[in-house]
Amino acid sequence: MDRDNRTAQQIVEDLDRADAEYLKNHPGLNSLKEWGEERRRKEAAEEREKQARIRQERAERQKEEEERAKRSALTSWTLNGGTEAEFEEAWPSLRLEMLKRRVLEDEANARADQRRSGISSL
Repeated sequence: MDRDNRTAQQIVEDLDRADAEYLKNHPGLNSLKEWGEERRRKEAAEEREKQARIRQERAERQKEEEERAKRSALTSWTLNGGTEAEFEEAWPSLRLEMLKRRVLEDEANARADQRRSGISSL
């Protein structure tokens, strides 16, 4: 009986190996596998391009926003008696101060939204 079981097991293993070899060398499956790999490569490339476009658009929007903020601040500066040269000298610190204020405002707004919605943070 042990010999019969071993023989049956060997037959199953031989069939499994034959099936694996057949599938490995099957031209239709190989082309399907290649197609899938190519599709994954294309999708990955498209995703990289999409992310690059998103980063580029975000950078352009940030630059435009900063330029608008700078023009607005310059207008306010000159209307209040400052010169353009003084403004250009003060701009780096003004920019940082504006950025800090925006961050603090965003945080305050987010907290207010949480309180209104009843969501608490840990």
